[in-house]
Amino acid sequence: MEKSLYKYILTHSYKQQILLLLLIFTSYPLIYIGFTIPKLIINDAISLGPGTRIVGWYRITQLEYLVVLCFGFLLVVLAGGGIKFTINVYRGMVGERLLRRLRYDLINRVMRFPLPAFNRISQGEVVSMVTQEVEKLGKFMGESISLPAFQGGILLTSLTFLIVENWMMGLASMALYPLQIYLIPKLQVKVNALEAKRVQMVRSLSARIGETMSGAQEIHSHAVTQYELAEYSARLGNTFALRYNLFKKKFFIKFFNNFLAQIGPFFFYLAGGYMVITGKLSLGGLVAMIGAYKDMYAPWKEMLNYYQQKEEARVKYQQVISQFEPAGLLSEEFISADQDLENPLLGKVSASGLTYTDDNDNPVFEALSIQLDLSKHTAIVGPSGNEKLSLTMILARVLDHSKGQLKFDDMDARSFTEAVTGRRISYSGSQPYIFSGTLGDNLFFSLKHRPVADPEDDGQHSKHEEWRRRESALSGNSLFDINAEWIDFQSISINGGEELTRELVRILRIVNLDEEVFQFGLQGTIDVKEHPEFVGKVLDARKDLRKRLADPKNEGYVEPFESEKYNRNASLIENLMFGTPVGGEFSGDASARHPFVRAVLKKAGLEEDLVEIGYKVASLMVELFSDMEGGNQNYQQFSFLDIDELPRFQALCSRLEGGESFGDLSEEERTQLIAPTFKMVTTRHRLSLIDEEIEAKILTARAIFARELPEELKEKIDFFDPDRFNATASIQDNILFGKLAHGKPHASTVIGKILHEVIEERGMFEAVIDAGLSTRVGTGGMILSNPARQKVGLARCILKKPDILVLYHLISRLDGSERQQILSALLEEFKDRGVIFALKYPTLAEPFDHILVMRAGELVEQGSFSDLDRPGTYFSELLEQERTHS
Repeated sequence: MEKSLYKYILTHSYKQQILLLLLIFTSYPLIYIGFTIPKLIINDAISLGPGTRIVGWYRITQLEYLVVLCFGFLLVVLAGGGIKFTINVYRGMVGERLLRRLRYDLINRVMRFPLPAFNRISQGEVVSMVTQEVEKLGKFMGESISLPAFQGGILLTSLTFLIVENWMMGLASMALYPLQIYLIPKLQVKVNALEAKRVQMVRSLSARIGETMSGAQEIHSHAVTQYELAEYSARLGNTFALRYNLFKKKFFIKFFNNFLAQIGPFFFYLAGGYMVITGKLSLGGLVAMIGAYKDMYAPWKEMLNYYQQKEEARVKYQQVISQFEPAGLLSEEFISADQDLENPLLGKVSASGLTYTDDNDNPVFEALSIQLDLSKHTAIVGPSGNEKLSLTMILARVLDHSKGQLKFDDMDARSFTEAVTGRRISYSGSQPYIFSGTLGDNLFFSLKHRPVADPEDDGQHSKHEEWRRRESALSGNSLFDINAEWIDFQSISINGGEELTRELVRILRIVNLDEEVFQFGLQGTIDVKEHPEFVGKVLDARKDLRKRLADPKNEGYVEPFESEKYNRNASLIENLMFGTPVGGEFSGDASARHPFVRAVLKKAGLEEDLVEIGYKVASLMVELFSDMEGGNQNYQQFSFLDIDELPRFQALCSRLEGGESFGDLSEEERTQLIAPTFKMVTTRHRLSLIDEEIEAKILTARAIFARELPEELKEKIDFFDPDRFNATASIQDNILFGKLAHGKPHASTVIGKILHEVIEERGMFEAVIDAGLSTRVGTGGMILSNPARQKVGLARCILKKPDILVLYHLISRLDGSERQQILSALLEEFKDRGVIFALKYPTLAEPFDHILVMRAGELVEQGSFSDLDRPGTYFSELLEQERTHS
């Protein structure tokens, strides 16, 4: 990137800056005319008195002349305002384009950081610089050339007018400018130094806050909260002291400028008034000169502000880009070139004199010489340390070696771009990162190298895409369409989405993740419009399941939905509506407030019962849990009442216990008591508050609800119907068409097994998996277990069918039998391709063809498992240590 801010601006926007200057130059004559017309109005149209005036070839009266001049002035104001409006809008657009380019360049550089650089700069600092610190640069970059040209032009035009009218007054109006020009830069240098220090302090504070959030567990476990707060107090105090000093200097500059600005009017009123009195200057001339001088002050002030902003922007730009130039920055070509190889990497990888040093220039390993057959499987074992991790990352080409030579099939590894290594080699460490989004986004992540097909063109998209590409090109951004098809089906030899799902299911079974994704799918929903054939299969599966549940050994595990019967394993509101809400009209507590629902409750004679039940529930909850934490295991059983609401319920219950009647409660308080009852499930909560009489009233309310539901609300409820698919319910609930029996031993296991059989027999397994892929995994994959994250990382490595698979401690979080199972399936999958696996447990190395044994940065042994598993070898010591500690 350019070291100079102005060079960056001119390099990427010189055409737009020239256009801005041309617009600005056209405004200068209008400004001058704007000063002249008021003078003519006062001196010629008004002061000369009655009589005719000659305008061009026409003779007009005094009044007509005044009207012509006034309308001329109005036209000049409109024309000048229009040009100024155009300049401001275009200048803003240029600034935003440059800001967009700068942010893209910085993000592009982050993508090119060598991995060790991420250990030296915090995530918080990078985020702060790219988002906040460069925000003001956008405005300045748009104004960098046009603002001084425009404001300077106004200043010079005003000064020219003053000199033309009276050269002595014109020169006198400039008398104080040299003083400001001399003093302001000197004061500004000190302000800039403080501003630079402030940026560094805020950036450091941002990084420290990130550390605190990451280390919150350690802080609380060691009771060092007060120490941390004391450190923050010191940091914030230092920032306050610096800002206070900065304010004093900044506002002194402002005070000094404002004081000097008021000296000018004083001089004009005194000297100019004298000249008018003595007849040396006309009144119109003085008025026009005062107007011109006032118009000089605004641009002069803008110029001084511009100088301050220029210095701040220069310092900020240099500070930012200095953080984005780490040693070993990858080239632009490395990440952008669409390079590929004609043949797969199936020969040998050879390293000679391979050396790698860490950030502190300490050697991790030196002068390693290795030769591996890429058609075979290699294990790397040894004590946990940087050498194994660094070696695997170098062999996978996600880390560059410091010295030596590394070749793949006689090709220098450094000649490969990311396009080659990213397609031909798969790498995952022990903690693969899971991106926020869906599970499918993460699994298909490894197939999104370049767009392979444009999105469907509906005409409207085409126009938007044309505009997007043009703006992206002007801003130096990527021209690829994020809405295009990015999954490279051809690279893994499949033809489309259905084949991809089948292939993914096969790979999920290799990594033993299929059952977990299947369970996600059962709890998910499916788009009926996209999968119309799936609806029929679900309804058939529902009938099949019903037959199996009729078997005495399966009886009682599911309570089906029946229109004339209360379902004691469903919530009260589900029983009342006998369906699921669509949208937010009847969702959550909104149902208790809905006027139609309340009207139904009144008609069924149920409202007073629910208010009383709500009171009993609230009283019990307050008595049992008012002193407990929300995470209390017993409290979780009663999740229909939020623990944060307990104080409010406690106050309400106290009033009722004190003699206040239910009839005295406000409508909002009655709703407050009714809402928890809607979430009650008889078999789960076991409070004995919903008896047969209440159930009968709810069934009556159900009939009223269905019969009297207004036409406009019918689309807000998806009613339960044994012959219909419920689009808002989960796949599992659609097949069950009922609720699992609470309290029935092993109900979930038994029904889960039956569901699995029914779904497999009807060919629905892949569709359910597809639904599971839509599960949102949260930031960092927080809804997934640690073993599941490792499996996702491994699955996406396998999915892209690399020539070489390089792994580091990847299945270390799994239990022993599952590790062996996955490893066997993995090596079978890659039986004709290369695997390089740095293992945490040496016993796992047995099925590998070749083993490298590392110790303290050296390759101490290599060979087959049988060769190394003998007395006297270091490998045998490692095996013994593992067996001893297992």
